[in-house]
Parts: sequence; C-alpha cells; structure tokens
Amino acid sequence: MAPHNTAQPSIQGKTKSKTKLTANNGAWTGTAPLTYAYQWESCNAKGKKCKVIRGATKSTFALSSKNVGQHLEVIVTARNSAGSASAVSKVTAAIKR
Repeated sequence: MAPHNTAQPSIQGKTKSKTKLTANNGAWTGTAPLTYAYQWESCNAKGKKCKVIRGATKSTFALSSKNVGQHLEVIVTARNSAGSASAVSKVTAAIKR
C-alpha cells in the first residue's frame, strides 16, 4: 500500500536566527518500510507564495540572518515500494533576530 498522510507534519524549534528548526514527519500509513524526504520553503505570513530554499533537504534547518522576517514550511514526502505521497506543515511565525 502506498504511503498516506494521516496527521500533518509539524515544525519544532525556536523561530530565531542562529537556531535550528526540526521537521516532525506527522503520521503515515502504508506498507513498511517508509522513508522520508524533506524540502524547506520560505512563504508569506499566510503560507502562500512559497519558494523552495535550495539545498534545504534535511529534517533540520539552521536559521541564519538571511531568514529573518520569513515564514517557513516543510514538505515531507514519504516513499515505499508502492509509491510516494507528500504533506505540508503549517508555516512558522516570522523568524526573529
């Protein structure tokens, strides 16, 4: 059975420059084993007009001064031998200095 998301991914950590955010996979069903891939994006405050952050493909994301004022989300993609599916977190609060 292909992966299916049953609980939205989330982002943990302080939304402050020079800290790290961590993606929580949420909950998934599907034939084991499932593997996960990540893509971090920068969005507006409403979670719209999101842009891929190039190279940000790990479960953690190190915030820097370049991220101040941005709102971030993470796309989690689950894969197994039957296929793949993606789910998106809610956006963070604006990143602070």
